[in-house]
Amino acid sequence: MAATAHALHILVKHKEIAEDIIKQLAKGAKFQTLAKNIQRALLIKKAAT
Repeated sequence: MAATAHALHILVKHKEIAEDIIKQLAKGAKFQTLAKNIQRALLIKKAAT
């Protein structure tokens, strides 16, 4: 039986944002919640331009 792996990622342009995300995850933030919030913020920013 083959092993299954699931990969999730959050892509950001700036190292500082990535480091902040890592800190939030280390403090117990949920990955899915962070990803959703980041996506929402990017969509709002894109709509404003």
